[in-house]
Amino acid sequence: MEAAINCYLNNEKIEISALATELGISRASAYRWLGDNDRVLCEVLMIRTRLNFEDRRSENLHLIGRARVLGVLNGFMRHAAESEHLMSALMADPPRVMRIVASSAFPMQRMVVGFIQGLLIEEEAAGRIELPVDARALAYGICRLMEGFLYADLVAGESIDMDRATTVLELLVPNDGQ
Repeated sequence: MEAAINCYLNNEKIEISALATELGISRASAYRWLGDNDRVLCEVLMIRTRLNFEDRRSENLHLIGRARVLGVLNGFMRHAAESEHLMSALMADPPRVMRIVASSAFPMQRMVVGFIQGLLIEEEAAGRIELPVDARALAYGICRLMEGFLYADLVAGESIDMDRATTVLELLVPNDGQ
């Protein structure tokens, strides 16, 4: 995976056969250990996404309730939008990357929904926000909203507008519960 992450960070296409050659192993072994090209790219994107979310959580530890949720989500979304590596992967093969990040065919979207759900549940359990619907439903809606704005240029021919995304996100995140 380290070699695959390096490819991603160098804005290179991740291909099992090239990784196998680089690592001095057979293609068959690489496929057996890692899976196909899409699975490896998914794993790399999941690792990078997990780091992004954890970093945004750490940056917003000083906040509570709605402010914390919005701080984490806005930072997470903006970091993704500003990622030259993610944008490079998207531009190189939009259908492939969109299928990996925004469909049920891969675990990526479920992971992001889970991260958002966990954040919402944490703030709700502490009595700092009151959720108008169950945390899973709200997390799914927030995730789809962020995807809609992050990939607006590819999906709808719209320009990416993180300020507008933040405004809409603020409408979804409930006020503090105190």
